[in-house]
Amino acid sequence: MKNILLFSAVLYLSFTSCQSNKKLNASKFDDAQREKIMATKNNLEQLTLIMPGIYTNTKQFNNSDQNDFYHIIMKLYPIWEDRDDAKWFYVEQAQFDAPKSPYRQRVYKIIRGERDTLISNVYTLPEPKEFIGAEGKEEFWKNFTPSILVERKGCAVYLTKKTNSLYTGATKKNTCSSTMAGASFAESEVTIGLDQFTSLDIGYNDKGVQVWGPTKGAYRFEHYIPSK
Repeated sequence: MKNILLFSAVLYLSFTSCQSNKKLNASKFDDAQREKIMATKNNLEQLTLIMPGIYTNTKQFNNSDQNDFYHIIMKLYPIWEDRDDAKWFYVEQAQFDAPKSPYRQRVYKIIRGERDTLISNVYTLPEPKEFIGAEGKEEFWKNFTPSILVERKGCAVYLTKKTNSLYTGATKKNTCSSTMAGASFAESEVTIGLDQFTSLDIGYNDKGVQVWGPTKGAYRFEHYIPSK
């Protein structure tokens, strides 16, 4: 069963037409970068070193029944890096063959929770089209502050560290409201580390029946380096 609608949490590309335009790596990090990340003891600082980049699920899309997964490109970049209240990220997700027409744009605010938990709060943007392609544009983001954002209450992802460079997390049960395709609420799970990034987002109706999202497991992303 194919995804009912395009959607991906925490946070969510056609292969044959783009084959000559891409390079997929198991990791974008060289040895020095990996060593630095592994040596970073502060969980929030370490996670924000791991997260940024461009990701696709190209290998998954081509190695599975293409009715099971959409081909996705995701851009994930830090913003407002001079703020000390949190770590902020801008996220775009689009179909791979239409990267300039994202179906999802979000801002994540990552803060420390209790004990070793990290909390990624999710926000929407006013006039999202004005922010398309704004990843990595520090000067652009200086024109705005977090006051422009609208929080998706109940949709925060709670992350914990599983190994020295691997974080996993999920939303709380039945707290993230959704009206997409007849849903009442959505649930998200994410795994992010040096060499893996997975995302699973599912919508359920008021009877607990899945009405959107993948039915064959999580989306599996890898770093994508466009050819120059």
